[in-house]
Amino acid sequence: EEFSPDLTSHIDWGAELFGTGTRGWGSSVDNVTNMSSIQAMAVLKVWFLFVILRQMASTKPILAAFGAPGAGKSTVFKKIYALLYGRLKAVTGVTTREDFDFGAANTPFYALDNVDTWEIWLPDRLALSAGNSDITRRKLWSDTDVVTLRRQAVVGISAHNPKFGREDVADRLLLLVYSRLTHFGSEKELLNDICAKRNELWGSIINDLLQVFKTPFPISNIPQFRIEDFARLGIWIARALGCETPFRTAIEDVKSAQQTFTLEEEGMLVAAIVKLSQRPSKNGVLSG
Repeated sequence: EEFSPDLTSHIDWGAELFGTGTRGWGSSVDNVTNMSSIQAMAVLKVWFLFVILRQMASTKPILAAFGAPGAGKSTVFKKIYALLYGRLKAVTGVTTREDFDFGAANTPFYALDNVDTWEIWLPDRLALSAGNSDITRRKLWSDTDVVTLRRQAVVGISAHNPKFGREDVADRLLLLVYSRLTHFGSEKELLNDICAKRNELWGSIINDLLQVFKTPFPISNIPQFRIEDFARLGIWIARALGCETPFRTAIEDVKSAQQTFTLEEEGMLVAAIVKLSQRPSKNGVLSG
């Protein structure tokens, strides 16, 4: 859906998109557990402007919202979709690798919701989505013609019991862990708020982008992060927004969460192997 940015707007787009907004409830940075709410707001605002400026980068982080059911993870992605695309585009779950490739090639932000079921192709696709890679397909109704698409979206995933862990994938996650909400309200009202304020929100976002472009690009003292493009562009954006310190410390907390996620995945694998080894064998061959 089209929008017309209101450049006179002074609305706090970060609070509306990632906080509780004017409603005062719902999914927000307040129930992120692996960093403070100030850090979470800084990293999410930087991440959103990075999505807009993603063509300046060759690698991109995967926004990962993990946590208990009822934490509002899906709502966060739906609010982002409402701001980017309007009312008509829905957040989906994992379907097929072809759908993933198409979504990653045709949208600035592509979200996979409730990724709690193992799909053999998903870790490879997530790893590929961190860079700009090409997809070649035969053109329909032809024998020799091919179509080449480029994966260019920033990808987001939500899960409460993720089953796509791999060290190289975990290393690319911009990981936020959410706790279960204590109060539930109407998701429809939250999304209606975003759509109703879309012109104002985009006006404030554009004004922040103009401030970013006025800020000198950093050439040193860049945080150490696997996705170096995000660290470098992120410091530039954070400095312009006045949240450089919480952004820097949030990156360190994200790296700790990545390590914890990797260890938990390895622990699950070890437990499965031990359980399998303890099954009674038949003629020297493990059953099952």
